[in-house]
Amino acid sequence: MNRGRILLAVACFLAGSILGGTVVFFWTVPPMAEMLALVSITASGNESYVKYRYGFYSVGKAALLKHADALASDSVREGMLGEAVVDFDLGLTYGRLAAAAERAGQGDDAVRYMGLATQAFQKRGRSLDEGQVRTAVQRLDAAWDQRLSGVAR
Repeated sequence: MNRGRILLAVACFLAGSILGGTVVFFWTVPPMAEMLALVSITASGNESYVKYRYGFYSVGKAALLKHADALASDSVREGMLGEAVVDFDLGLTYGRLAAAAERAGQGDDAVRYMGLATQAFQKRGRSLDEGQVRTAVQRLDAAWDQRLSGVAR
């Protein structure tokens, strides 16, 4: 009888441990994965901005397109940021691509990326024309540059 009680106690302990471990796993791992995705997107955005602003067109274009692809992934859209924030950031990313293409004299790229920028903003009911997208990009770039110059000191 003692042996039976000991086996029952061990079985209950193991079942409780497995159940408790499963609950803790599902409470902690998905939020941590979302936070990691958020950190990754933030780092991607920072890196792409610096390359876009201070690098050659081809380098900035590659970085911004990589960032746009990361923003378009389902895990980011359905995660902490939500679709509205992602669409806004995607619109700015394409607006920056259009601005970089204009500076580099790549007219076809500029038209294509400006079209993608206005489409991204329209998804959330923000009907922005090309001039408004350019103004938003210029103002945000100026704010970023000010932030970067403060870091350099």
